[in-house]
Amino acid sequence: MHTFKIVNSNRIISAIIFLIFIVLSLTSFNYFTTPVELNNEIIAENEKNTITSMVCPPNLTATCSVSEQPPYADFASFMVVGGSATTDCPPFTSFSHMDVTSGTTCPITVTRTYQITDNCAAIGTCVQTITINDNTPPTINCAPNISVNCPINIPNPQNAITTGKVTASDNCGIKTLEWLYDTQTGHIFDGVGDCPNYIKRYYRAVDNCGNVDTCIQNIFVSDECIPGAFCPLCESQVPKFEANLIGNPG
Repeated sequence: MHTFKIVNSNRIISAIIFLIFIVLSLTSFNYFTTPVELNNEIIAENEKNTITSMVCPPNLTATCSVSEQPPYADFASFMVVGGSATTDCPPFTSFSHMDVTSGTTCPITVTRTYQITDNCAAIGTCVQTITINDNTPPTINCAPNISVNCPINIPNPQNAITTGKVTASDNCGIKTLEWLYDTQTGHIFDGVGDCPNYIKRYYRAVDNCGNVDTCIQNIFVSDECIPGAFCPLCESQVPKFEANLIGNPG
């Protein structure tokens, strides 16, 4: 009876050891093997989820506005002019851009960033620069030269602008059209008296890139003031004649 019990105890112990081995094997598989395999799958998926390269077409220039260089409508148009992108997770699912403008005076720089997304939601970007610069000056046309018989009749310089006698044009648009100043030269009677002989009136046009053009209107001031009129600067220069009134002038 004693020997039989020892044999049965040995079998029970062996069975317990076997079960412990099985449990440990299963536990090792679930807690050690499985996470490693899952982690490898995640790493493999992340490796797929990349855009390996994206290159923009060459930089561009514009004269007046960035609208002269519109963005590429789609990825096909982007590739036609030299752009490219590659991915391990095709196809590309979206293509977009964003413009950022820096500077308010020429040259103006527009930074255009293109963005593309692949089938794994990976994002690639590249930058294209557009430089806006206008070197062509505007064209200004002055009001015609005029003659006046007294300084009081010299027109206001702003009137020539508001009435359209001074005009300007430019390939990129006029920013300002303005009267600058007047200069006076000479006198009516070879330096005698107060009346200026000529007035030079300067006007200026400025375009959106700061290019400038000027013109001059000449105004001749004569010595034909009417005596008694409000023309104090010229009236002293009007010759006076003696009048001899005889009889009834009727």
